[in-house]
Amino acid sequence: MIVQFKENSAKEYFREFPVLYNHIRQFITNDKADYILAVNQTPPTNHEDFFMRPHVDRRWHDNQFAADAPLWTTVLFLDFPAKAKGGELIVFENMDAQLMQKLETVERKHARNYLQDFNYKTVTPVPGRLYKFSGHLPHAVFGYESEQNDIWRLSIILAEFSFQL
Repeated sequence: MIVQFKENSAKEYFREFPVLYNHIRQFITNDKADYILAVNQTPPTNHEDFFMRPHVDRRWHDNQFAADAPLWTTVLFLDFPAKAKGGELIVFENMDAQLMQKLETVERKHARNYLQDFNYKTVTPVPGRLYKFSGHLPHAVFGYESEQNDIWRLSIILAEFSFQL
């Protein structure tokens, strides 16, 4: 699920989802911003691989992704298998153009083994954990391995964009 809304319409927009609204309302404070919320449920994959490759969030506009990054991105982990291995959110910091170019060459498979040259923050997925970071920072998600028939990773991503495109 992906939705776009403004601060002044958030309460009405989420009236049928009060629990969701209660989780995100503290971050919806800019009446001049556009907010994009995504609910992601992801299956287990190899914990050594990127499930989601490094990227900077963008919003869809005029049948393409706009160039501007969000002001902020907030991730709330709602559910994650208790005995799972992996699944971390990786937020890359202090990235210059040369490092960005090098990051783009890191393959999805066995990506965990190729990040030694990068400065990054690792955020372990724990239900209820919330992490907010500057929207211009590239980030990635590692796959995770869990027991068969266990719950899947469930998270909410809220990106705050400047109103102007």
